[in-house]
Amino acid sequence: MANKGNPTASGPSNKSISPASMLAKLNLGATVQVSSLDGSLTYLTRLIGVDSNKVLITALPTPKQMKKESVDVVYDNIFFPEKVFVMRLIAQGYIFAFQSQVIAVNYSGSKLLLSSFPKNIQSQPLRSDARLPCALSASCHYKEQIFSAVITDISQGGCQIQFDPSLFSGAVDTLKDQILQLTLRFHPGAETEKLNTNVSSINKITNHEVTIGLSFVEAEPSVNHYLESLQLGELSSIFL
Repeated sequence: MANKGNPTASGPSNKSISPASMLAKLNLGATVQVSSLDGSLTYLTRLIGVDSNKVLITALPTPKQMKKESVDVVYDNIFFPEKVFVMRLIAQGYIFAFQSQVIAVNYSGSKLLLSSFPKNIQSQPLRSDARLPCALSASCHYKEQIFSAVITDISQGGCQIQFDPSLFSGAVDTLKDQILQLTLRFHPGAETEKLNTNVSSINKITNHEVTIGLSFVEAEPSVNHYLESLQLGELSSIFL
């Protein structure tokens, strides 16, 4: 059972590390999930900077992330000094979880959150070979044809799609070993991504349902970022 309100509660595969150990692994641009203690606010952002082992600098959520047209006033109401947030951060193959207090909000240029560098930190290895379940709508492009499908799971090396074969004009078996381009958005409002894949397997479930295994033609940074966000989401029950 998860320990609510304590992001540093140890799980079977979690271990405590020193602030210096995490500092040595941090990379600018690392994926960060920020959550309020009551769970009313959760958003993904990036690590912008670190001031020694005193201050973490991350980008504040956009109006779209907060579902607001303007967040100038909301920032002050939510990100006030000494308010505590839970942060989960990915760097060099590890997920770090800790609590961080708001120090200040910067409104000059980019809107930034300055928060305290943590003292108590939990770490867990990132599952780099994980195949994670998902439900992403995608348009599939094969030669002159376009048909709709749903991505049902995804990993660094490929994904699986499910679709109605009646949407494809031709024998589905002819897709084996062919190049299929997927067009999709990993998150609502995000930029459209195009992924080139190779059809590695075809499985006919029913007359109206086919699953196809796909391997990515090349490494896709957008896929890695999406996998990171999925794994951060999985850890919410552990660290909140």
